[in-house]
Amino acid sequence: MHAAHLARLAEWSELPPGVLNIVFGDGPNVGSALASSPLTDLVSFTGSVRAGRSVAVAAAANLTREHLELGGKSASLVLDDADLPQAVAASVGQALFNSGQACLQWSRLIVPRRLVREAEELARTVTATYVVGDPAAPDTDLGPLISAGAKARVARACARGVAQGARAVVPPRDMDGLYFAPTVFSDVTMDMDLAQEEIFGPVISITTHDGDDDAVRLANSTRYGLHGSVWSSSDERATSVARRVRAGQLEISGAPFNSVAPFGGFKESGIGRECGPEGIDAFCELQALHYPVAGGRSVRAKA
Repeated sequence: MHAAHLARLAEWSELPPGVLNIVFGDGPNVGSALASSPLTDLVSFTGSVRAGRSVAVAAAANLTREHLELGGKSASLVLDDADLPQAVAASVGQALFNSGQACLQWSRLIVPRRLVREAEELARTVTATYVVGDPAAPDTDLGPLISAGAKARVARACARGVAQGARAVVPPRDMDGLYFAPTVFSDVTMDMDLAQEEIFGPVISITTHDGDDDAVRLANSTRYGLHGSVWSSSDERATSVARRVRAGQLEISGAPFNSVAPFGGFKESGIGRECGPEGIDAFCELQALHYPVAGGRSVRAKA
């Protein structure tokens, strides 16, 4: 297990005993005990909104500080001056990363209305190149979902999408085992579950916008706000749009993910930030020290 390997590395690096302790167990038992313990100074949790609420309730008993990195329904906004093939290909690739089992997945592709048919064809072409199969095989692009329950959940989400009026550009395919093929829906409106609920699978929804303001409105019309992207031939225009999107991190026109930048969410996507100086600050407490110096000045120091 990765956590066990991390503990061994810490031991080999002569990290002082007690600095890192790894406790194995499930959320309802071990997780609840850690979150509700008066000995815990801060709880950092990554998971679903439902589980995050439980952690927050447990931590509230002792007013324990918390950092929550929760769900997402992130959007890739394609403006009318963007390189459409590049934007669609990159957005599909990001959405299908880890078979769509990622909180920062760009599961919503928002494109100009007049370009939607071209975007659909591009998405169909790109997804057709993805190989679903054994993750150990060198030519595999998408491995299995995490469990039979996860596969059933993704299938139910697709069925609801069809029932609510979405059109399958790349229909869901029944596959053996825990595999689920890339799926693309279009004609997705914001009142559909496909636009609102985190599916956590290789499912992409295409929605149309009628200009920059409308694109921002659509991007902000969910309870989440974790990640996303904006595509334009103008960095200035893309930046103007991105600053109005209520999400913790956005990538401009294909910029790579930066693990040094702070990462975290708005709204129900969480509280606090990971990575960067802000991620370290979350684990620190400020302490102000006041000395009897002339002029009544004080010195503040971080604990």
